[in-house]
Parts: sequence; C-alpha cells; structure tokens
Amino acid sequence: MEYHLKCTKCGEIYSSKYPYQECTKCGGLLEVMYEGKLPKLRKISSFWDFEPILPKGKYKHFEVGLTRTME
Repeated sequence: MEYHLKCTKCGEIYSSKYPYQECTKCGGLLEVMYEGKLPKLRKISSFWDFEPILPKGKYKHFEVGLTRTME
C-alpha cells in the first residue's frame, strides 16, 4: 500500500521512508496519508484488526486485560 506522511500542524510532506513520527520543521505529529483505496476489513473488534493496512514496521502487541480489585 502506497502512502506518504503529512504533518498535522504545518502540512509538510514526507516520504514513506521517513523514519520519524515528528515533523522536523515544526515538531508536529505525522499522519499517514494513503494513496488509493484501502482494502476492506472483514471484522473490526480491536485496533490490531487494522494491522494489515498499517505502514510497514515492527509493532509491539500489548495484551490488555480486565481490571479487577484485590481482596
């Protein structure tokens, strides 16, 4: 999936190979801007259902459980 990165503050554009999540111009966060149509996802029950369309990279999966009180 082709994409580029765009600063949410100043609009600066970076290539998909840019290795950071911050704009070097203003320090704003970079948003992934996909080119073309995204593939349809069958079920969406958590954030990780979007993993097939996320930019290439190593993502750490955190298992989040229910909170319970200690007795």
